[in-house]
Amino acid sequence: MIKLGKISMQSVAEELVAMGRSGLSPMDLISSDEEPPRLHKYDQFIPNNLLRKAYALDYLDLPPVLTYLNSLEQELAQFL
Repeated sequence: MIKLGKISMQSVAEELVAMGRSGLSPMDLISSDEEPPRLHKYDQFIPNNLLRKAYALDYLDLPPVLTYLNSLEQELAQFL
């Protein structure tokens, strides 16, 4: 169960659809302010910006999420 508080389900649906249309890239989801994940033995010797990029491209599989969000628009149209 999701508690929305004062936000309507329609506004949540609209935001999800807008995210699907926006053409996000994996790099858009990585914060440049935070320490990047260090997953491998020699990551301490690699610059942070390269670690962020490697993580985004290797571990964030965004195209299926965007495809789902785009299809969500059609499904939500039935309920809203």
